[in-house]
Amino acid sequence: MWIRHPIRTAPVRIGVTRTGTIQPAIDLAATKSGVDLNVLCAEGTYTPTLMWGGGTARHASFVMRDDVKLRGGYVGWNGGSPGSILFDDPDGRYNKTILSGFLAPGVNSYHVVVADSAFVFTGCTIDGFLITEGIADEPAGSSDEDKGGGLLNRKTETLVENVTFRNNEAISGGGAYNTGDKVLKIKLSTFRFNEADNGAGLYVANPSLKVELCNVRFRDNGVEATTTRGGGMYVEFECNIEAANCVFNDNEAGVAGGGVYVDVDDRPNATDIHEWRHCTFAFNSVALPVPPAVSGGAGMHYDPGHANATITLDNSILYSNINGSDLRVLGGTFTYSFCDIGNIVGGLDGGGNLSVDPLFVNPASGNFRLRGPTMILPWSPCLDVGSDTLIGPDFLDIDDDGSFALLPWDFDHRARQLDVPSVGGSDTVDMGAYEAPLGILE
Repeated sequence: MWIRHPIRTAPVRIGVTRTGTIQPAIDLAATKSGVDLNVLCAEGTYTPTLMWGGGTARHASFVMRDDVKLRGGYVGWNGGSPGSILFDDPDGRYNKTILSGFLAPGVNSYHVVVADSAFVFTGCTIDGFLITEGIADEPAGSSDEDKGGGLLNRKTETLVENVTFRNNEAISGGGAYNTGDKVLKIKLSTFRFNEADNGAGLYVANPSLKVELCNVRFRDNGVEATTTRGGGMYVEFECNIEAANCVFNDNEAGVAGGGVYVDVDDRPNATDIHEWRHCTFAFNSVALPVPPAVSGGAGMHYDPGHANATITLDNSILYSNINGSDLRVLGGTFTYSFCDIGNIVGGLDGGGNLSVDPLFVNPASGNFRLRGPTMILPWSPCLDVGSDTLIGPDFLDIDDDGSFALLPWDFDHRARQLDVPSVGGSDTVDMGAYEAPLGILE
């Protein structure tokens, strides 16, 4: 471990080398004073050492502390300054820093990372890691040992940025599990190859004040044979959701919600609000190939309940989801506007909607960008037909400019409003998570 001692008002930076351990640095940072409390981790693989929730080896986790920013992606300490910083890399292609729950053959941590209100009072940040091989597989009813193989977030305001959750397992929330009266914020991140009975990628439990998602991809989570609902994401009642520029593809569930499953709040005085903007749901699946009118939603599924929850789906694409309807709504007041949706059951048509093949560039390889104009192939009908007034705010400041005004980017960090001449209507924004480049087919 290497440490830089700043003056009291400067950022605190505590570094961890490849041969060091992270938990002592987290604990040390929490004792410091400064504008920022940063633990900077060099590339390499780290395993947890602090017991949380029990005394067995499997209770070892990385336990977050108040105000600490845990950051990966560094090459090490270079002349007193951090080395190559590549936080803008949610798949960890450069300077990969891995937090692994694999402790020994047959021994995996219940939770790789824990953010708990007993230790985090105002908030914490996890930035620039691959979080993998946590297995929370104890029977339901035990003390959280069935929840959140990658991340267990309990009643804390946590920012997750540039993190990949991969190959984690749980009974609920293989990649991550959230509950409590604080906001979980996730941006520029990926959930892939996670498994659970419900919510293989992410599980949002009752009650959760709010979960915010921006530029997050849920891909290849869940298995039809073992995941019942919510291959990508499962949301219980008494939870608020805001999501933009998110991609859900090739996630699986056995019954409903291959992409997203939502258990709508049925309390008489419910005030739940769900806002989905510029999202793409494609090739998510449910198990049984029954007619869409009676099947569970393969892309997005909202279960029965009183019409107390308010849900809006804007400027989005739900198409080519498998063995069920692309969107199935059985509860809540659900309005979809300026969307391209294949099969719909329920919901209210807010206008500006399509039901045509969006013409993705190469969906077989996971490329859900939209075809641009060419001399050879037809271009996507989703170009320039979204609504500029429904783009929504930059609620997670995705471009880090200090402004929370209009959402500036698409999933690829391209300008959200790129007009393609002679295509679409007067609005310039495209439907879905990707904005097509000017006249270019990718």
